[in-house]
Amino acid sequence: MFKKKTLVDQSIYTTKIPKVLPINFDKLNINILENYYYKNKLNPHQFSYLKDYYRLEFDKQIRWLSDFIVDHYAMHYTKKVIPLAQSGIVVEKNQSINSHNHIDDYDLNNSPDISAIVVCKTGKEKSYVEFEYEHGRKRHHKHLVELEPKKVIVFNSELRHSFLSNINHEPILNISFKFQLI
Repeated sequence: MFKKKTLVDQSIYTTKIPKVLPINFDKLNINILENYYYKNKLNPHQFSYLKDYYRLEFDKQIRWLSDFIVDHYAMHYTKKVIPLAQSGIVVEKNQSINSHNHIDDYDLNNSPDISAIVVCKTGKEKSYVEFEYEHGRKRHHKHLVELEPKKVIVFNSELRHSFLSNINHEPILNISFKFQLI
């Protein structure tokens, strides 16, 4: 009998925010847009992926979203999850966000284990986040996940991902969460 040991698990989980959760997405959108217009970037350096991420005022809406992700993930995957950070992402018309991951190569111990994107607002046209992955003989593979309002996308923080070009007239608003597994 062979014993199996999984060395690497790269996965993407998706779900929708249930209607019973009293999240006010209008308040979340205002929070994201205020910080976007005041240019409260996490890092203004043009070569940092954090130039596309904006600070958010922590409120109960964000707390409820974070708790939903933590509880949902822990319930299905028997891992304890600790929230590390949250930020807003705005994808303007005809804009895309380059491929990146959430791992700090110079501080691996304090890098997040899993990340999540909560889609707050999209346009009428379909928009996507593209994930890149490699495993064994599978090289340069990509997977698209459609951005839909109230959708939660949870994935390994080392997965490279990008937001494809927004062809809508209005911006796409998302919240990014980072978590540590213990």
